[in-house]
Amino acid sequence: MSEPRSKWFRLSEWNSRHRLATPYPPTWVESRWRPLAETLDVIRDEAGCAITISPNGGFRNYDHNRDIGGAPNSQHPKGRAADLRCRKLSPKQLYALILRLHAAGKLPRLGAVGLYSWGVHVDIRPSATLVTWDRSGDEFEQTA
Repeated sequence: MSEPRSKWFRLSEWNSRHRLATPYPPTWVESRWRPLAETLDVIRDEAGCAITISPNGGFRNYDHNRDIGGAPNSQHPKGRAADLRCRKLSPKQLYALILRLHAAGKLPRLGAVGLYSWGVHVDIRPSATLVTWDRSGDEFEQTA
C-alpha cells in the first residue's frame, strides 16, 4: 500500500525522529490527518512557497509531547496539529495569511492557529470559534 498523500504533503512528514516517537496511527489517517493536510494544502497554495513541518511539529505521542515541553492539552498527540515554517514568509506573515484565509472561509476545519518566533502552529481541533495566540515575543496573548 502506498503512503497517504495530499496535494503537497506526505503522511511521513508528521512522524518525528525523537527517541520517544511512534508512527502516526493508521486509523486516524482519514478522520484526522487528511483534513489537516488538506487545510495545509490551501495554506501552501496561497503562500506560493513550500511549507515545511518542523522536526517535532507533527504527530507526537503523549510521552514525547511531555518530554519536549508540549502543552498538556496539545493537539499533536491527537494527530490534529502541525507546526509550520515557510522560507519566503516570516512567521508573522504566515500567521497573518492563515488568519486572512480563515476569515475568507477558505479554512473551514481550522480550529486554532498560534504564532511563535520559530513558526506557526495550526490545528483542526473541534472548536466553535477559532482559537488564536501569539507567543512570538515577550507578551502572551490568547483569544478564543
